Amino acid sequence: MKLYEIANKDGELSFRKMRVESGYLYNFWNYDKQDFHDEWIFVPDATTTLDNA
Repeated sequence: MKLYEIANKDGELSFRKMRVESGYLYNFWNYDKQDFHDEWIFVPDATTTLDNA
C-alpha cells in the first residue's frame, strides 16, 4: 500500500487520516486511554472503486 499523505484532525472528535493508494486509513482517539487506538480502519476511495467497476 503506497502512502500519499497523513493528517491529524483535532477537535470534538480527534483522529488521524492517512491517504493510501486505494483509499484512506483512519485512527481514532481513545478517550479512555488518552491515546490513539492501536488499529487503523481502512475505508476505500469511492471514486477509485467506481472507476474500476
